Amino acid sequence: MAALLDAWDWEVPTRIGVEKPVYLRIFSQWPELDDSEEDVMLSINGALNEIGHAQYKAPPDLQRQSVLEVMQRWIEIRREEKNQSF
Repeated sequence: MAALLDAWDWEVPTRIGVEKPVYLRIFSQWPELDDSEEDVMLSINGALNEIGHAQYKAPPDLQRQSVLEVMQRWIEIRREEKNQSF
């Protein structure tokens, strides 16, 4: 999530669905987040997606493939949780 803050530009809110003040509030609560809340889910998904897929230069210690693997696992966990609630 910090990597996205470093790369934040005027288009990010449109792409991830949350404004910077909301993102900053969520980021300040890390790691105590409830991703069932829409703004939290959008922020996490947006950070992973932006750094994993976008044109941003990821920090040197952050490998895009690792970000994409984390994103895929997070999606799977959310899908499993959603299926269990039915």
